Amino acid sequence: MNLILSPHFDDAALSLGGLLAREGSDTLVATFFGGTPPAPLIRPWDVKCGFADSDAAMRARTEENKKSLHMFGVADERIRNYAHLDAEYRFERGEPRIPEPELETSLRGDITALLREFTSGPLKVFTPGLELHTDHALVKSAALTASRTLPPNSDFEFFFYQDLPYALQIPYPSLEDEVTKGSFAVSVHPIPLTRAEMEKKVAGAALYASQVHEHLLEKLEQFAAAQSHFLSLSAPYCEVAYAWHR
Repeated sequence: MNLILSPHFDDAALSLGGLLAREGSDTLVATFFGGTPPAPLIRPWDVKCGFADSDAAMRARTEENKKSLHMFGVADERIRNYAHLDAEYRFERGEPRIPEPELETSLRGDITALLREFTSGPLKVFTPGLELHTDHALVKSAALTASRTLPPNSDFEFFFYQDLPYALQIPYPSLEDEVTKGSFAVSVHPIPLTRAEMEKKVAGAALYASQVHEHLLEKLEQFAAAQSHFLSLSAPYCEVAYAWHR
């Protein structure tokens, strides 16, 4: 069983769509910043995406997420959407890097409760690895803290994924360092993909039509091919996660 912790509605498909193409029916996807502000807000990114306000944006993005995850074989009961507000709505200008301890505590509680649902059988937990976006950094930190509360004999494995499209901004050899920040040990965990799995990943990502453009879809394919070549894999494409040794 897989559990993907996704800050926003498109992060799981963009970052681990190949894994979803192969194992979607055995995966739960939890999206944490899926809330709608109590009063409609108008933000630059929503306007750029063609929405009148936050109500329209979140309504459309929730539906896009459902369609994409269904295409990957993720059943309704394995789609969890939490109501925390995106940084776009929490801050009027930009994504200021200020401490948000109450929000992180709430996220940690959500993740802890989610992990406690899986009391039997192995579970692979995939959490954001990069911290280039405030919301990704919050989910990563909350997941790390939550994982440390588990009994040492828990049948859980933790992996950091390469948050796309943010990983495109970092030279491949430096990605692992960006994930660990020198604070913990990891090992590279390749997820080889067939051509059909890569095509399904691209198709699933394309369903987030309000935010994902054709140029990004091409970048996803190029990135996956380059990683497979870099790691000398026989598969034409691959995603990479980093196994965290707790």
